[in-house]
Amino acid sequence: MTVVIHMPDGGELRVEASQETPETGLAELIRSVEEGVEKSSVDTLAESLGLSKGDVLDLLEIDSSTFSRRRQRLNRHESERVLRLHRLVGEGLKAFDGDKDALKRWFQAPNILLGNMPPLQAARFDFGAREVEKLLARIRTGDFIA
Repeated sequence: MTVVIHMPDGGELRVEASQETPETGLAELIRSVEEGVEKSSVDTLAESLGLSKGDVLDLLEIDSSTFSRRRQRLNRHESERVLRLHRLVGEGLKAFDGDKDALKRWFQAPNILLGNMPPLQAARFDFGAREVEKLLARIRTGDFIA
């Protein structure tokens, strides 16, 4: 999945959510997050996860009234959380061979390795997202059966 970040100068930065950002683009990515990602990225996440926009906003810990007051871009902290979930969706699609329905079920089902918490709930926190990434890597390599 490619996340498009619209730059202040009118250009676009395309980040492959399932890949590490190359060092050459790191400063640009950080600047983009500081400038804020487009509000529409929340709609993209909702569609990818099979959730309502309200559910995604809850996951991102963004109040719906705050979100509606945002003009076009999210703030830095919100942008970082959006990109974290986009990255997990990208990793998940690789782990589940592009099967969106299987990924949606996995993201929402309690997982014993996450303390019986669904991966999407664990991913609300940076340390939880790292654990979800580890599980997805294990699924992708065949070290763990989903």
